[in-house]
Amino acid sequence: MIGAVTVNLILGFLLFGMILWIWGEKRLPMEKMQHGVMVNSISEKVGLKNGDQLISIDGDSVKDYYSLSRDIILEEAKTIQVKRDGQTLNLNIPAGTIRSLIKTKIPFVLPRVYPVVDTVYKVARFTENALRKNDHILAINNVPVTYFDEYIKEKVKYKNQEVTLKVLRSGDTVQVKALTDSVGAIGFNPDPEKLAGSYNQDYSFFPAIPAGVKKGWETLIMNVKNFKLLFTSPEVKASESLGSFISIGGMFAAEWDWERFWTMTALLSIVLAFMNILPIPALDGGHVLFTIYEMISKRRPSEKFMEYAQMTGMVLLLGLMAYALGLDIFRIFRG
Repeated sequence: MIGAVTVNLILGFLLFGMILWIWGEKRLPMEKMQHGVMVNSISEKVGLKNGDQLISIDGDSVKDYYSLSRDIILEEAKTIQVKRDGQTLNLNIPAGTIRSLIKTKIPFVLPRVYPVVDTVYKVARFTENALRKNDHILAINNVPVTYFDEYIKEKVKYKNQEVTLKVLRSGDTVQVKALTDSVGAIGFNPDPEKLAGSYNQDYSFFPAIPAGVKKGWETLIMNVKNFKLLFTSPEVKASESLGSFISIGGMFAAEWDWERFWTMTALLSIVLAFMNILPIPALDGGHVLFTIYEMISKRRPSEKFMEYAQMTGMVLLLGLMAYALGLDIFRIFRG
């Protein structure tokens, strides 16, 4: 009865192992973020400021940047501890923070980094010279900027006009002039994670297998906690969290990406294992439940009861599928 569940788990573990072997895993230890964090509208409401050093969540140390937002959501964090100007502060996470993270799907914070150009978009309009990859912006209209958040704060003052950038390029100082849009943007972005010191942890074949099992197990625990939050957390709304195959399709990039494809396959395999073992009639977990009842009571449930139980289970499952599909269709029309 649990054969399919077992195979799904084993497949998920093996796929995660192969993914780690071929592509590795991105890491960004919090101690590498020497300049602290850059806040956004969500983390600013918590009381964080640009440059804060994150220490712990609810007293548990934060080790890796990539697990930060996930831990806040899954653990329903209440407090966050930061170091600011040499002092350790305890900040309360207000109600609504978790829901905002789920709804917007943006990171809780970004690494605070220098304004170093990584990508220049085609919409950028330059009137003298042009920004290039690895250019380090030192000033905008003669106003010095040290960090990217300072550049963002300054650029909004110059909407729909020409600005002059002082740029450090290969050891030389260069002047670049550009036209801004309605929000003061020019059309470039840094790579905060790369600038903060993120790296790819590589695995050889044999170490990748236990690492894949560990990652698969963590994924299973994560899904169990997610499922629990749907019923216990006032901030997690089914209407914002559930989705059908349309949502799954939206998780893929515009261009084909084998790493993302296999990661999604491994994730779905783990999710199927968990969902299938739930004690719902018509699922494997329902059959297991009735079998355990029979083993304990020494008698089988009546055929009529089993028939109604299977019908009820199918109605629940089909209803959930229709609800999830309806949510996706509503999101499409809502835009």
